[in-house]
Amino acid sequence: MLRFVARTARAGSRRREPDLGRGDRSLRARTAHGMVVMGASTGGQALLQLGFLTVLARLLTPEDFGVVSGALIIVFLATAIAESGVGQAIIQRAELTVAHMRVGWTLSVLTGLISFALVFVLAPAIEDLLRLDGLVPILRVLAVMFVLNGLTLSDFLLSRRLHFGRLAGAELASYAVGYGGVAVTLALLGFGPWAIVWGQLGQSAMRALLVTVLAPYPYRPSLERRVAGELLNFGAGLTLGRIASWAATQVDNVVVGRYLGAAALGFYGRAYQLVQMPANLFGQVANEVLFPAMAARQDDLRTLRRVFGMGVGVLTALALPVSVLAAATSEPLVRLLLGDQWLPLRAAFDIIIFGLLFRTTSKLTDALMKARGAVYRRAVRNTVFAVLVFVGAYVGQRWGLHGVAVGVLVALGLNYAYSAQLCLRLIEMRWREFAAAHLPALAPAVAAGAIGLGARWALAPADAPPAVEVAVAWPLAILVCLMLVRLAPRSALLRPLARLGVELHATLPGTMRRWFGRVLGGAYASSLRTVQPPDAPADRLAGLAADEHAETRVGGELG
Repeated sequence: MLRFVARTARAGSRRREPDLGRGDRSLRARTAHGMVVMGASTGGQALLQLGFLTVLARLLTPEDFGVVSGALIIVFLATAIAESGVGQAIIQRAELTVAHMRVGWTLSVLTGLISFALVFVLAPAIEDLLRLDGLVPILRVLAVMFVLNGLTLSDFLLSRRLHFGRLAGAELASYAVGYGGVAVTLALLGFGPWAIVWGQLGQSAMRALLVTVLAPYPYRPSLERRVAGELLNFGAGLTLGRIASWAATQVDNVVVGRYLGAAALGFYGRAYQLVQMPANLFGQVANEVLFPAMAARQDDLRTLRRVFGMGVGVLTALALPVSVLAAATSEPLVRLLLGDQWLPLRAAFDIIIFGLLFRTTSKLTDALMKARGAVYRRAVRNTVFAVLVFVGAYVGQRWGLHGVAVGVLVALGLNYAYSAQLCLRLIEMRWREFAAAHLPALAPAVAAGAIGLGARWALAPADAPPAVEVAVAWPLAILVCLMLVRLAPRSALLRPLARLGVELHATLPGTMRRWFGRVLGGAYASSLRTVQPPDAPADRLAGLAADEHAETRVGGELG
């Protein structure tokens, strides 16, 4: 493989990556295909994650999860710094040469090594700060992930080239085998928290190897000043934003771990993970697929407005009903997935689940801000978000996990409005249009909540096991929501939902459009003229759906 890479490098530093911009009429089809592929991969990974979490929650204790969660707080921070935004800069650049790839790889390796050394040395001080006993050895071993992740930029090249099938396959295989296979096996052998640690390392190593084989590039070091400046100018702003984003997503864990202890952090972390799973499922593709696609059309504001509006509508229509249904059936869900010992996490889960909408759509707003190059303004907003989360968590910890969850939920809502304000300004979209994009979710959410509560009430006298309650409520709610979608053109109250269905149908190309048309039903065929938005361009970007790319590179969630 090294010989092949060397031959590739000889092509010269002036060779450019293919242009995926305005002139490429296949962009719509490739983006739509990427959405489906990455959505299938993320869905598969979410199912695997749920399965592994169900097994590990019965083999490990909340304290085991809590101490590893404490270590991952620092891992996520160091990763945000180590990547220095170089990979995202490679995706965003309109023109990319081999020189950019060589310099980008060199910067990635150097920052990975520096991050490893810093975390290794500072591990004792970090343990004292977080007040989590046994953190030092775990943190030092997990720091190896910085070196592994820094050895390749191939995942970013696959994303730039819209080779989402290859990227999805690498991510799914590395999670299933590298993380799941290792972690579950070691947990069964009694390794305790170290089962999760070695699972994280296994996933990072396997993912780096797979993407490198799929997208080789010149592995010759270079620090050409001009090229490094071009990458770091974009990457520096992105890194600042990601550090602030880290603070916003992890500072509540710091508060819980320091003031409430490792067990409480284990409960809180699993509650947040249950929320993050559907958020990643619905929102990650927005980062993986829409960011490079939006970057290719970053000056076409009309297209970006339509994609953003439709994206908000689809993600809200998915996230809000799931939130309401999960809250209505939280007790049987926790008992089924994690076991009775994890029931105390409901104090946080019943509140934070309503932040699913904000967590999901934040993937879309982040993709738009990065595509438009507003990385420094994004950093400012993430910093404000981090401060809000800290204040909410610190004030709320006086009332335990429930109080922390309430404080974080308020911070999520305020940040959603603040980020939306920047996005609307970037694409010249009105607040009225943005608010209207949320309306399609209302009817499915009400229906899902009513079915969840009704199923629990009906089954309560029979003292049904949790598996039965979930098996009745969730499929029935999904069926009713699909019926609402199919009946939407016939009801004035469901007109926003019908309009969203037609908009999404008109965006999809070829086979995907025909398949989605069958899902919608015949009522839409006779209603296109009454609900189709006027002036819909045929050559718009397709796309919508589901952590940040960096979270995937470092293993994401526990279990």
